Amino acid sequence: MAELVCVAAGFLLDLVSSFTYFLDKPWLIMELLACGSVHGPGKGHPLNEQPGSEPKEGPSDSEEEAKDVKEEGVDTDNAILQITQVGSEPQRGFSVFDEEKEEEEVDDKEDEEDEKDEEILEKLRNIVSVGTPDKKYLEVEELGQGGCGAVYYSVEIATGQAVAIKHMNVKEEPKGVLLNEIAIIREYKHQNIVNYLDSYMVGDELWLVMEYMSGGSLAHVLKETLLDEGETAAVCRECLQGLHFLHSNQIIHRDIKSYNILLGMDGSVKLADFGLSARVTPKQNERTTRVGTTCWMAPEVVKQKPYSFKADVWSLGITAIEMVEGNPPYLYEMRNRVRYLIVTNGTPKLQKPEQRLLLFRVFLKCCLEVDVDRRWSAEELLQHPFLKCAKPPSSLAPVIMATKEAKKNCIH
Repeated sequence: MAELVCVAAGFLLDLVSSFTYFLDKPWLIMELLACGSVHGPGKGHPLNEQPGSEPKEGPSDSEEEAKDVKEEGVDTDNAILQITQVGSEPQRGFSVFDEEKEEEEVDDKEDEEDEKDEEILEKLRNIVSVGTPDKKYLEVEELGQGGCGAVYYSVEIATGQAVAIKHMNVKEEPKGVLLNEIAIIREYKHQNIVNYLDSYMVGDELWLVMEYMSGGSLAHVLKETLLDEGETAAVCRECLQGLHFLHSNQIIHRDIKSYNILLGMDGSVKLADFGLSARVTPKQNERTTRVGTTCWMAPEVVKQKPYSFKADVWSLGITAIEMVEGNPPYLYEMRNRVRYLIVTNGTPKLQKPEQRLLLFRVFLKCCLEVDVDRRWSAEELLQHPFLKCAKPPSSLAPVIMATKEAKKNCIH
C-alpha cells in the first residue's frame, strides 16, 4: 500500500513539475484535455499487475494468407537473438505480419543510387576482412534460417567471446541491402546500436559478425508477457537515444519494430537491422519509397509522400503500443487493408486507454501525430515527462529471464 502511495505521489509531483513544459504547446494542452482524467495506478493497472500474460489470439488466417506469407518469406534477421530453435516459442496467433518483413519496394535511383551489382559487390569486398572466419570463430549452433541465410551462435576461439554470425547469400539478397547494413553498423558506434565486430566474404555469402544479444528480441519477450508503463518508458528512452544518434548522423532506420529491438540479459536495449536504412543528404533530404513493415509504417510512408526522420518516431509509437498490448494495431488485417486503415484512421487508439497513465497517452500522441510538422522528433521526445516514469534498464532483466525460462519449459 505504501508503495502505491509513493507511486501516486511521485506521479503527481512529475505532473506538477511538467506543467510549464506544456505552456508553449497549446495544441498539446488541448490533447491532454481530450485524453480525459488522470488514472492512477488502481486495481488492474499495469503499475500494479500486468494485463493477461497471454496475449489475445487473433483469428485464423485463410489459405490465401498463408500462401502470401510463403511467397514473401519470413523475417529471420532477428534470429540472431533467439536462444532456442526457431518455432519453439509459443505464438501470439498466426498472421501475415507475425515475424514477417514487408516487401522491400526499393527504387534503384533513390535507394541504391542506380549502382550496378558489380559495383556494390566491389564495395563489399573492400569493406570486409581478409581471411577465413572458420579459423577465428567456432560455430556452435544454428539459431535460425530463412530467406537471407542462416544465423549461428558462435564463439571466438582466441577469447571465448560469444558472437552471432549471420550468413547472407550475396546472389539472392539485394546487394544494396547488404551494403547498407554493413556500412552503417561498421561506421557508427553507439551504446543503443548493436555492435558490429567483423565481416567476411565466403564464396557467395557475406558473413556478418555481431555481438550476441543473449536476451533475445523485444518481440520474443512480448510473446510471453507484456510490459508495464515503467518498463515501456525504459525501452522507449533507450530506443530514442539510438534514434537521436542515427538521425543526428542523417540516417533514417525505416524498420523500427519489436523484432529489431535487441535486449541483453542486463536489460540493455539496442537497435538492429539496418538493411532498409537510408542516408539523407543536402541534395536528397527526404525519401518517398514505401519500405519497412506495414503495421509500423507512418502514414506518409504508406502514401509514398516525402518523409524523413520522423517516420521512425511513428514506428516507435506503434512499438510502444505493442509493448503494452502485445500486438501493433491492425496486426490481423490483410496488408492492403492495413494500409487503408493507417491512412484513413490516422492516430491509432489504445484498446483500453482508461487503464493507461495520462503521460503515456500524451507520449503516444506526440509519436503518432499524423501531421509531421507537429509530430515530435527523437530529440524532443527524450525530454518528454513520460520518460521520467522509466525504470532502470536493469529492471528488464527479470522479464527477459522469465521469457528464457518459458522457452526452456516449452522445449521440455
